[in-house]
Amino acid sequence: MTGRARRRAAIGVAPGDEGDRIAEFKEKLRDEAYLEGAIYRIASVLSARLMEGYADVRRRAR
Repeated sequence: MTGRARRRAAIGVAPGDEGDRIAEFKEKLRDEAYLEGAIYRIASVLSARLMEGYADVRRRAR
């Protein structure tokens, strides 16, 4: 069982029950705190990846 399947089972969502999953996601989209957190997480990952790329370029230039 994957991590997502375990989480879904823990909250009582049957495998393949996409309607409930979509409804849950729509509810999350209405929650400003959730969206702010999601945007922050995406920005953090992108920032870290960009910095890794710049670090690789600096190492190669030497």
